[in-house]
Amino acid sequence: MRGKEIGTLLRMCRERKGMSQEELARYLRKDRSAISRIENGHDIPDIDEVILWAEATDSREFIALMLTGSEGWKRLMRLEIVFKQMSAMLAEIGA
Repeated sequence: MRGKEIGTLLRMCRERKGMSQEELARYLRKDRSAISRIENGHDIPDIDEVILWAEATDSREFIALMLTGSEGWKRLMRLEIVFKQMSAMLAEIGA
């Protein structure tokens, strides 16, 4: 798995939880720019950071799939993207 894929997954986990980068940075004891670099694929977190990220975002299932090399996380990610798009569309029409 490439850094960009890891970052995308970790960003999605953070967003699912409704956390800002600042909130997550405080939890992980990092600065916000470190979170941004990870989410944008510029830095790759070590295993301890990934575990803390999973705990902070209640995303153990996504991260477990990622760490085991399962392709299942890609399907979950596509579903999450579709869900976000549908939610945005519903918000636009006032549903």
